[in-house]
Amino acid sequence: QTDDGYSILGYTDVAFGCQEFAIWFLRTDSIGDTLWTRIYDPYYYDERGYDMQQTADGGYVITGCASVSGHLWDVLILKIDANGDTLWKRILGGSDYEFGYSVQETYEGGYVVTGSRRPSPGYYDLYMCKFDGLGNTIWIKTLGGTNDDESQAVIQTPDLGYLIVGYTESFGASNA
Repeated sequence: QTDDGYSILGYTDVAFGCQEFAIWFLRTDSIGDTLWTRIYDPYYYDERGYDMQQTADGGYVITGCASVSGHLWDVLILKIDANGDTLWKRILGGSDYEFGYSVQETYEGGYVVTGSRRPSPGYYDLYMCKFDGLGNTIWIKTLGGTNDDESQAVIQTPDLGYLIVGYTESFGASNA
């Protein structure tokens, strides 16, 4: 919910009529009437939006994933203005599978994304990336143990740390 309506994020294949997906974003007023909708053409084979946040400038930051070669996934972060126009888009990853499940604007004016990373073959690890306000990568962290570990949400704490919510199969009780 925004101060004057609602924002809805997902992905769709309707625009292309095939198996590739594109990020879909919809803004409504307070009674649910559409103000605008956008489908963001993928730079690569397939892009999906999983989380978004309205930012201090009235725009939005979106995270998800992009399939670079039709089978590997990388973290995607997209910044749009209040009208839905793209300001910048970044794809971050390598030879593993990386997914962005949660995004948060930071007190410093940048963004932090958490999700998961999985080597092929291998177990999922928690994957965390920090970006400045222009989408430049500041740092990347991979955390986890010998089994699956993943983050589903992140917030920045007042002491400029981060509180991460997810699950672990490496530490403590299984599937905690």
